[in-house]
Amino acid sequence: MIGIASLLIAETFGPASLEWKQFRHDYKRTGRSALRGNCSSLSELYDRVHGGLDLSVIAVNVNSDGDHDIIAAEYNDDGVAAKDGSSGSSIWNRYMSGEYFGRPMASVAASTSAGRVYAHGRSRFWVLSLSSGGVIYSWTKSSTRGESPLIADVDGDGCPEIYITPTSRAYSVDGCASSFSYHWSVSLPADAHAAAMGDVDGDGDMEVLFPMTNGSIYVVDALTGTYHSSFSAGVPSSPTSPDYTVALGDLDGDGRDEVVVPRSSGIAVYDYTTSWNLAWSVSVSSPVAVALGDKDGDGLEDVWTKNGSELSVYRGTDGAHLGSTSGLGMASKPPALLHLNLDGVIDAVVIRGYTIALVNGATMSVMGTYGTTPYSITSEVVPLKLSPTSIGFTVGDYSCHITTWGSCPLGSPDDELAVSEKGSVGERITVASGRVEVEVAEGTPVSLYTSSGRVVFEGTSKGKVVISDLKKGVYLLKVGDRFNRIIVR
Repeated sequence: MIGIASLLIAETFGPASLEWKQFRHDYKRTGRSALRGNCSSLSELYDRVHGGLDLSVIAVNVNSDGDHDIIAAEYNDDGVAAKDGSSGSSIWNRYMSGEYFGRPMASVAASTSAGRVYAHGRSRFWVLSLSSGGVIYSWTKSSTRGESPLIADVDGDGCPEIYITPTSRAYSVDGCASSFSYHWSVSLPADAHAAAMGDVDGDGDMEVLFPMTNGSIYVVDALTGTYHSSFSAGVPSSPTSPDYTVALGDLDGDGRDEVVVPRSSGIAVYDYTTSWNLAWSVSVSSPVAVALGDKDGDGLEDVWTKNGSELSVYRGTDGAHLGSTSGLGMASKPPALLHLNLDGVIDAVVIRGYTIALVNGATMSVMGTYGTTPYSITSEVVPLKLSPTSIGFTVGDYSCHITTWGSCPLGSPDDELAVSEKGSVGERITVASGRVEVEVAEGTPVSLYTSSGRVVFEGTSKGKVVISDLKKGVYLLKVGDRFNRIIVR
């Protein structure tokens, strides 16, 4: 039976929510994005001195225009700043006095529902106003970089919990409080990398996973901080990616999230029944944080990762090799996954030093290369919704420039993968054995998700939508902007 907390997360911070993705990682830290563009060509929109050392660039709506803006750490000015995503013009800048000591502001996350920005400095955890950049409070912590905060509304109160791991202590912080207030605090056996979240045991409640420098992964209940389990996973003590984390996704369709662990010489996938088991592993050269997305069309997520200087994809169910690029020259950053050419197969955007490349997911060939940036790129590629009809990409480089490309058409009117923002209308939902039928006005978007958040179907109604061959279980059906909980028997 799916937990109430999980239902609330799926609705408030689920796949339909901008905060699910953070447009760098979704809240389960997979690197997925729901943006779909028809990107046959890109033009450079602007280059701005802004920020971007480490992985500190995100896309979020700052100025309430409905589209994405950019928030990034400012290395030169040692602070956080926001710029308009479509024009690059400044929205606000916040200087963090006393933070600079050989390290910039390290990581940024944001919540539109709370109207907050959460940032790790060297000696303080900062909470800022999303609209103005004003300081709401700062909390003195140990003088370390601090991994990127993880956001999820686990208790369903409409306010996100912020999971942070300064050194070997983990906190679940009240994201709406006016001073540092935590729901729970847990002492970890070792220093932790960036936290990840998912439902590993299939009970509908979320767990938080902390990959640690001692090679293990420590698992706690996301709501209470109660110990769940731990296991040795070969987590590197000094990973090549400065914002290292594991990824979670239901790779085999059993309703439980598997854990994908990038190790020093490969990728390992673990699943949990009554204990942790190694599901499969493959040898990969110099992997970094991975991304998950369906390449082979079986409806299940596959594993996309850097393999030497190439991009390789492995089938989520058993690790079978599904394809690799040739001569790509990929840098040490995870790919951003999007639908770029509307052929039904997910594609990738990767970094190649001073440029980005669009990789066709079906053929694993390069569709286009864009750049160069003034200095080598240090952030991940961040997708931007530039307007209701267009998307683009942005990166930060080593000398604090933000370079942004666009604009690609955001889907197309007759494409079932197109993004629609129409509201819900009256509908008739019929649930039969292994089958769901939705009768609704033409043009209404319809999506079906498993209880763990995996996308089963996304499309636009032409009067009726039929989704068949479904496994038994609990699903979330979204019609327009309304969620429905259904049980398929």
